[in-house]
This record gives sequence, structure tokens and C-alpha cells, in this order.
Amino acid sequence: MFFLSFLLSIRNPYHTQLADLSNISVELPEYYNFLEEYPECDFGPLIQHCGCCYVYSALKSLAHRYCRALRRRIQFSAQYIISCDLFNLGCNGGNEKAVFYYLEQHGVPELECQPWRGIRGYNQEVCKKCVNGKAINLYYAKKRSTKHYVGIENIKKAIYLEGPLSASIVSDYKFIWYKDGLYTSTIDSSTYDDQSNHTIEVHGWGKFDNGTEYWIVQNAFGPIWGQNGLMKLKMGTNEGYSETYMLGAQPDL
Repeated sequence: MFFLSFLLSIRNPYHTQLADLSNISVELPEYYNFLEEYPECDFGPLIQHCGCCYVYSALKSLAHRYCRALRRRIQFSAQYIISCDLFNLGCNGGNEKAVFYYLEQHGVPELECQPWRGIRGYNQEVCKKCVNGKAINLYYAKKRSTKHYVGIENIKKAIYLEGPLSASIVSDYKFIWYKDGLYTSTIDSSTYDDQSNHTIEVHGWGKFDNGTEYWIVQNAFGPIWGQNGLMKLKMGTNEGYSETYMLGAQPDL
């Protein structure tokens, strides 16, 4: 991990700006689910094929923001990022911030160009052309648009006005085996040294009858995990450091 961090510090001097949406006035609903608001953008619960959750969360967030703008379903190729982004470690882990930077600088094709082929690391052929031999058409995140969101209202406004966010989390056994109900972490975020080991997509929020609020989270463990791939993550208590580091970028339309 130290070597990866060292490489990223050389390759990626770009630092995400802290987003501040406090000057934007908007009436936020008590319940909001991006995929219900934009059903054409729902490509279902995904299954990550290897240790690349950091790729899936970043790609899903940007794809959903593209779909929000274009009003058509769009899904990006994880295989392309795994095989072409040299300063992450493919199926052996990485950093979603670096993925967003790659999306700003180099772009990504749609899934049909490079579907999952079981290639777990760098592969020059994947980066040159689509699997059917056609030229690659790339979609980009707008340069220097990746923002870091903190604060409940800030995060809600970002999701409501811009689209879903990618979030880092320290996953524990309760997370891995989550089925339903409200998820709370066994990790004490007030004392634990943040070493996030997983990333998720946050695309909405809600409230239980007792007043407890939660984030609507989509994982990449497939439909058998949680509630058809979804989780209700307790809001406001930084469960597993999930509210510490949320990222989003603007589509380059």
C-alpha cells in the first residue's frame, strides 16, 4: 500500500477540492432515491469480478450522472480501467480518487466496447480498441471537476442536484453479511485509524418512523447481498468512516 501511495503521489498531484453547496437554496425531500427518480439509469445490482470496488463505485457514480444529463442508460467499462490505469493495481486494489483523475485525463468507453474479459491487470490490447475491433469512443469527467463532499446537507444537495457519489468505507463482518434493516458499523470512527478497505455508491436517503435517517447505498456484490444489492446505512454517525470521504465528478458533455 505504501508503494501504491508513493506512485499516486507522483502520478497524481491533483488534489480534489472540498465542495461547498451551502449557498445553494433547495428544499430537500425527506426521502430521495436517485434510481427511482431516474429509472432509466438503473442498470441493476452489479457484481465486481475481482478486488476492484474502487473502480465500480467511481464508474457507477459518473455513469449515473451522465444518464441524469442525457436521459439514457449508460454503463462504463471496468475492464478498461483495470487494464489501462497503470497507477492503480487492477484487481489488487486501488484508489477511487485516482480513478476519477484518470477519467478526467483519459476517459473510459461504454461497457459494450470492453465487457469483462477476465483480464486482471494491464493489457495493451484492451486500451487500443474495442473487443469487436472498432475504435474506442471515450467519455470523460470534466477536468478538475472531482469534488470531495462532507456534511449531511452538502452530501444530500450533491446527490439531489448532481447525482450519486462514490464513498469509501471500512467494511466489517456486519457489512459483508448484511441482509436488511439499518446498518451500523462495529468500527468506532472516533478512535479507529481510517484505513478504508471498500468503496460504495451513495444515491439517496430516507428516514425510519422513529426519526433515524439513513443513506441508500448500492454495493457491487450482486443481487443476493442486502436488499437486491442495496443497503440502508445509518446517517450522521460516520459509520465505518463512510461520511468522511465522498467523491463525485461532473460529466464532460
